[in-house]
Amino acid sequence: MTSAAVIGSTGLVGHDILKTLLNLDAYKNVYTISRRAPKAESPKLSATIETDTTKWASQLSALSPLPSIVYSALGTTRAQAGGVQNQWKIDHDRK
Repeated sequence: MTSAAVIGSTGLVGHDILKTLLNLDAYKNVYTISRRAPKAESPKLSATIETDTTKWASQLSALSPLPSIVYSALGTTRAQAGGVQNQWKIDHDRK
């Protein structure tokens, strides 16, 4: 059995990834790190809520056992970004 982590699990894509992982027998533990609680629930789920995204990397490294797979579903919506050009800058060009 393997474990996974999902970053961005409360967004549209991340929520679907999380639901899928929680329903697969192949995953024993599923971790999330997000600014708000995920809507999904499961005994396999260990959710970390942290509004300061600069702390996410250290929290990911501190998970035990370390996940074998990490899924990133970070992104923003066109409306939140203020248009397609700004969305591209945030989701693609941001370093």
